[in-house]
Amino acid sequence: MSAGHGVVRRKESTSRRGPMRRSRSAAPGHGTTRGHDDDLGAVTAEFAVIMPVIAVVVSLVIGVAAVGTTTVRTEEAARLAARSLARGDSEAEARRIARDIAGRHAVVGILHGDRLIRVTVASPAPGPIGEWGGIVLTGQAETGPEPGAST
Repeated sequence: MSAGHGVVRRKESTSRRGPMRRSRSAAPGHGTTRGHDDDLGAVTAEFAVIMPVIAVVVSLVIGVAAVGTTTVRTEEAARLAARSLARGDSEAEARRIARDIAGRHAVVGILHGDRLIRVTVASPAPGPIGEWGGIVLTGQAETGPEPGAST
């Protein structure tokens, strides 16, 4: 056997600047490349900024849904109280019906006309929207007395 058989020699790559060498950060087994170490905390910082925004948006959506539900309840309370009065029930009974539906903080207004009974139910908006904004939701219903009812 001649000398040099079985020995593989690597030829070094060269450039105009001389032999190329691997940087330490790009060496096999290190798993990172240069510049990546600076970005490790960026995702955490972005997450910390976006989470409160998402929480506020979700809270507003829930608050708007609660306002919508309370609005429907005040309208239903006014309708059922007016129906109760049209049947000949007392004002006290109509107010009780309205408050059972709209809540104990609801204000019930009853107006008797010649041929018309008008009931207005007002209730504060639920949660922070009502507490901080002072928003009051109202429902109104009108009906005439039913035939044979004592008014």
